[in-house]
Amino acid sequence: MTDLEAYLNQSGLKRLWPAVKRKYEALGRVGGSVKLTALTPPEREAIGGLLALDLSGQAKCKVALARVDAALRASRFGCTLVEALEVIYGADLKTRRDRRRAAAQAWEGFFAALEKTPRRKETARWLAELKAGRGAGYRTLLALYRRSREQALATLDTCLRALDRLPVWEISRTRLPVFAAELTGNPHALDLNTSLGRLVLSGITCVLGLGETPLTAAEQREAWRRAGLGDDDISSSVAVAGLKVRPHDPRAAIFAASQATATPLLLPLRFFQQETAWAAAPVYVVENPTVFSAILDAADAGWELPPLINVSGQPSVAALTLLDELAAAGAPIYYSGDFDWEGLQIGLRVAERCGSAFRPWFFDTRAYQAAPAGLPLTPTQAGRLAALSVPWDPQLPAAIRARGVVVYQEAMVPNLLADLRGRPPVPVQRRRD
Repeated sequence: MTDLEAYLNQSGLKRLWPAVKRKYEALGRVGGSVKLTALTPPEREAIGGLLALDLSGQAKCKVALARVDAALRASRFGCTLVEALEVIYGADLKTRRDRRRAAAQAWEGFFAALEKTPRRKETARWLAELKAGRGAGYRTLLALYRRSREQALATLDTCLRALDRLPVWEISRTRLPVFAAELTGNPHALDLNTSLGRLVLSGITCVLGLGETPLTAAEQREAWRRAGLGDDDISSSVAVAGLKVRPHDPRAAIFAASQATATPLLLPLRFFQQETAWAAAPVYVVENPTVFSAILDAADAGWELPPLINVSGQPSVAALTLLDELAAAGAPIYYSGDFDWEGLQIGLRVAERCGSAFRPWFFDTRAYQAAPAGLPLTPTQAGRLAALSVPWDPQLPAAIRARGVVVYQEAMVPNLLADLRGRPPVPVQRRRD
């Protein structure tokens, strides 16, 4: 150990140097000052000796880095503060600017090998966005990169190979687990609880121009299908009854029997792989299963069943697919839901999906104000409603906030049934809110 090393490593200076190092690295230069508290006798002696200060009886001190630099230059060692820190910390001494430069170089190097491999132009464009620190999947990649550069490199390489091989490029389809097994040997490799699965899904949204990364399960499943990757097409289903198809449709007898017997059908996503010749008859959509059943009960009593769909809360991929097909066939789609923030959100999604085919069905300010009282509106719900815009009735959120109660669709069943039967709405005895 040299004399300088021995001097710098004396016990009285042990706490000074880490504080000085942090300040120097933060500023990128010799400047600023550091504070030390609860000084020990050896520290008062060593720091006082270095800076030619009398710290006798002092419990704390403020040390300017420029003064330390001047003291070291004037000492028998004749070194600068930076040189002293290099003796203590070696290559570990880096300013913030140095660290940023090194991080940028490492990030460039990370992408260098990946950029050498020929890619589809869509995949290469997404890779460039990730490198620029933006685009779908950037945060997922960055989190993985910070945990393990090697793992991130392997994961992104596999992801890029997946995007280059999407079945949609060949106008074909395959099952997602089969595709994952062919790609990695593991049929669950693209499950969304894995970094690879999330990254591939983000990449799909970019290379296919689907917009934002899908958040709901229905949106995610639809994105996979747009890429030519079929997921489980049985679990996603939609309950219907009385739907009408044109006589020449191969499955017309099924729907005729459903309508005649008031029997609900559960249409899985797989049902929609075959084209259906839907009739352009009005369709009634309800949010809640209980309301759906109540209408079926009325049909059991001898009343003709109308074309009916139950989306059962947030619409499944199967429900969205059905709504798409009915809207394309020219069927007016009448929708009724809960008068709360969640219910309006579902209604907005259905309205956006159906476009000009959408019709609010007892789902406006007039219907809300005539309905019996429900539960009190919470402050959280009121705040969410304030930020909500309802195209078919801009006054509806404000009306719910003003009245201060949530009205669920079950309370509207008498009016829904009366409307379907062609009678005037049922007068409601409103309770005091």
